[in-house]
Amino acid sequence: MPGEIIVREHGQQLDHVGLAVRNLDQGIEYVKELTGVTPDVHPPEKGQPYQSASVRIAEDSFLEILAPNKRHWGFHPLKSILRSFSKPTLFFWYVATDSFDDVEKRIKDAGRTIERKVVTEKVDREKHSEYIRSMIGPGFYSIVPNLIEWKHKSNGPMNETICPLVHFELSSPDAENINNFFTAVGINQEVLLGQDRMSLTLDSPKGKDNFQNEAITISNWKTMSILVKDMLGYYK
Repeated sequence: MPGEIIVREHGQQLDHVGLAVRNLDQGIEYVKELTGVTPDVHPPEKGQPYQSASVRIAEDSFLEILAPNKRHWGFHPLKSILRSFSKPTLFFWYVATDSFDDVEKRIKDAGRTIERKVVTEKVDREKHSEYIRSMIGPGFYSIVPNLIEWKHKSNGPMNETICPLVHFELSSPDAENINNFFTAVGINQEVLLGQDRMSLTLDSPKGKDNFQNEAITISNWKTMSILVKDMLGYYK
């Protein structure tokens, strides 16, 4: 099948998974205290409202800690959404492909949409990666992955310590429809029937670490509500 969904070293198609935090320094300390591993901090991409750090969960897969970019001026929906999380929260996950266009076609043929597509190019390759990425819509639902095609991965410093992936689990009341969509697109991650949940277990120097929380759904109306609350200083 052209446009394969890539299986990573840990044996799953999970490319990376995002942990949303309202403050990057606090998020780094949280993960460091939990795992015993100091996350790598990445310079913010030009003009982007977020900054990230990461811990590898396989040679080619990682946990991304995502926080508002303090140097980004003004308000932005993503910054406000990140500030709205009162504690570190599993927020999204990505699958990777070698042909974004081919997978995009299968997604649309299966009745879903590509949203918020971003293409990076002409970046400083020592500091930043080049990629094509997007949400799979309609809307945002964290049980459904985002999609990325890596054009070039940054050559920046990376902690050699890996916290191997032990288990990644998703559940949803709409599991049957989601699993049918996954099959049509070539995603082999099973979604269990149950409450909206995301769960990630890693094997760190401190032992088994589990992250889990309710799945996140964000509508346009919820985004506007969060943005207004942030403008009013609700999340400080």
